[in-house]
Amino acid sequence: MLTVKDSQQQRLLHVNGFFTDKFLPETTVDALMEMYHAHFDDKNTSFYSTSFHPDLSLKQQVTREVLALLQPILDSKFADYKILGTSFLKKNPEENNPLPLHQDWTVTDEDKYGSFTIWIPLQDTTPYNGAIRVISGSHCVENNFRAPSLPVAFEQDRAKMDEYLTTLPLKKGEAFVFNQKLMHASWPNQSKEERIALTIGLVPKEADLFMLYYDAKNSMLHRYSMPDDLFLRYPEIIQQPTIG
Repeated sequence: MLTVKDSQQQRLLHVNGFFTDKFLPETTVDALMEMYHAHFDDKNTSFYSTSFHPDLSLKQQVTREVLALLQPILDSKFADYKILGTSFLKKNPEENNPLPLHQDWTVTDEDKYGSFTIWIPLQDTTPYNGAIRVISGSHCVENNFRAPSLPVAFEQDRAKMDEYLTTLPLKKGEAFVFNQKLMHASWPNQSKEERIALTIGLVPKEADLFMLYYDAKNSMLHRYSMPDDLFLRYPEIIQQPTIG
C-alpha cells in the first residue's frame, strides 16, 4: 500500500480507493501548462495521452522537468515510493469524447503493494469539460487481472454501473489520488478549450513491476518484468510487450 503521510487521506485511499487534495499552487500549474505546449502539439486525437508519444527520450526529459517542479511536494505527502513516469492527458474541445468506465492495468502485486495515480487538472473541471467520475470503494469489488489484451471483467454490466458513478469537480491544481483498481471514467469535453491534466504514476518503493499479456491463440497469460519508468513505455507494451 502506498504510504500517505496524512492519516485521514491514508484511510480514504484504503476505504474509498481515492482522495482529493489541494496539491499545486497556480504558478506551478501555469508552468506545467507551458511545459505541455512546449513539447506536445497534438490537435487531431480526441483523447490524447503523451504516454503514447513515440519519442522515449522526450518523455523522459519531460518527466525530469515535471519532477523538478513537483518532487518537494510529492515528498511532503508520500513516503517510500517510486515514480513510474508522468504524462499529460488532453481532451479536445467540443467533442463527444467521454472516457468509459474502466480500471487501469495491473502492473504489480496488488495484494502486497498496489499501484496508484495522481491526476491533476490544469484548469477547473466540471461535467461540461471532462471532469472525473468514480465509483467509491470499487477497488475492493474483485481481484481481477487487467491488461490491453484481456477482456474487461465487468463489460456486460458496464452500462448498468453508470448510475453508481459520482462526479468529482476539481479546481485547477487540485489532485485526485487513486488506486488503479478503482473504477473511474470522465465526462466529454463540450467546452471551447482543451482539457489538460497531468498524471503521475507511483508505487511503493519495493514493488516489482510487470505487464500481463494474454495469448488468446494458446490460452496463456504471460507476465513480463517491467522497468520502473513503465508509464513512459506504452508504445512498447500496448500489444504483446517488446520489452521485459
